[in-house]
Amino acid sequence: KHIFRNRIYANAESGLIDICGINYYPPETMEEIIRAIEIEKPYNHLILSEWLKTGRDGNGFYILGI
Repeated sequence: KHIFRNRIYANAESGLIDICGINYYPPETMEEIIRAIEIEKPYNHLILSEWLKTGRDGNGFYILGI
């Protein structure tokens, strides 16, 4: 929850991750998230950080809620 903060909701608001909605993370937030993942080392952190690193040149990423 604290790693994936500063996301943008579908209504352009921002805040903590919305587990029931669409969460967008623009490219400029990716370095902060990668650093947090490498410090915290959650389960499967290597897979997640490598995936994020490959998307640095893209248009950010989305996390879809349940």
